[in-house]
Amino acid sequence: MPGGNMRANGRPANNSWEAVQSKTFTKWVNARLGEHSLGPLDDICTDFSDGTALIQLLEIIGDASLGRFNRSPRM
Repeated sequence: MPGGNMRANGRPANNSWEAVQSKTFTKWVNARLGEHSLGPLDDICTDFSDGTALIQLLEIIGDASLGRFNRSPRM
């Protein structure tokens, strides 16, 4: 596919599919975090960047504590 938008793995990029998947996953994450009165995420790419929201999600879905972690890391 000359001149097309290709990914590194040789497959064509499908941004609409990725947007749907990102939106769906963000809604699922917000539903899990909302059950424990944690704030909603707007964009999983940026909101998971420091790791705190990801740790909280893993603790919720794994139903176990991952131990102590820095809730306000410096990036």
